[in-house]
Amino acid sequence: MTTTSTETEVEAAVARGAELLDRIEPGWAARIGLGLLDMASCSRCVLGQVYGDYSFAHRVWDVIDDGDDAVAYGFEIRHRPTFAEDQDAWEDLERLWADEILRRRV
Repeated sequence: MTTTSTETEVEAAVARGAELLDRIEPGWAARIGLGLLDMASCSRCVLGQVYGDYSFAHRVWDVIDDGDDAVAYGFEIRHRPTFAEDQDAWEDLERLWADEILRRRV
């Protein structure tokens, strides 16, 4: 399988987001229930599981408020032209986060 530039960008964004959480919420990966992980859900996404809800992740927003957005840190997707493409993008994002979480649990 060939990795597209978009996939590479998303991988880099997730790595940035994970590194940010490593800095401001040490041990965050141990608090994530992989069986519950759903990046399209405000309560079951990475930030939802760490902070109780996506919108309550004030420590994260304070750090990235310098012009970056949640997409730049892999917390959201750039919306696609169709619902099916959005669903695929959320699934890809979830898979990448699961990989980052598992790396931190070793």
